Amino acid sequence: MAKLTQSQVYAIALAAGLPDPKKMAAIAMQESSGDTNVVNSIGCVGLWQINQPVHVKSHPTWTVKWLQNPFNNAAAAKVILKTQGLGAWEAYTGPDGSGSDGPWRKYENSKIDTNTTVDQAGWLDPLDILPDGAEDRMEEKLGETVPGYEALDAVGDALAATADVLVNPKTWLRVAYGVTGVMLIVGGLFLIVRNTSAGKAAGGAVKKTADLAVNYTPVGRAVNTAKAAAKATAKPAKTAAKKTAPAKKTAPAKKTTTGGTA
Repeated sequence: MAKLTQSQVYAIALAAGLPDPKKMAAIAMQESSGDTNVVNSIGCVGLWQINQPVHVKSHPTWTVKWLQNPFNNAAAAKVILKTQGLGAWEAYTGPDGSGSDGPWRKYENSKIDTNTTVDQAGWLDPLDILPDGAEDRMEEKLGETVPGYEALDAVGDALAATADVLVNPKTWLRVAYGVTGVMLIVGGLFLIVRNTSAGKAAGGAVKKTADLAVNYTPVGRAVNTAKAAAKATAKPAKTAAKKTAPAKKTAPAKKTTTGGTA
């Protein structure tokens, strides 16, 4: 987009809420010479030379184009400063990686115009998704000075943080663990209660109370009446089959012979 002066970088650092914005502006000038578009040989992007290939793993929204927006770059620098400190920039520590004797010091005493204004055109829509002219209208509403964009920048930070959480697989893994844990606890309690006399008694009492509560409503009474009627008609009539005793066998009649006299 542009090559900014140290005063303009200071104004952006101030708007982003970076602590000690003069020092952060000096570090940015040493890192990028104020070039918002610069990408070095290992993929470090923009004013504060954010290492995009490394940080995009935990911050998926940090694309090269997103980081070339100087306000986004400042927001990213704020995150890195909070987690890693000033030691994240060799411009601050120097090649030895310790202390504050890095080459940023040649910008330390540069004269900074604290009333600097920054032209926002092209920076409010880094993804080019707004219709033509929208950026100019937003600029008119918000004002041309950087402090006027603090609220917008805060909203952008919140949206970026939310997006990072939502697209992070670890978030959904934690949700899955939580849901599974709750289900196991509820299932275990159900089994414990179900297999104890107290649990059975409590379950019976709850069911009885629920039935009584249902009977107090017209719909509940109608449902229960219909269920009782269906149960009565579905019950098969029991017909007791009479058992007949088997007929007794009668002994054959004895033959009698008439004997003559000898």
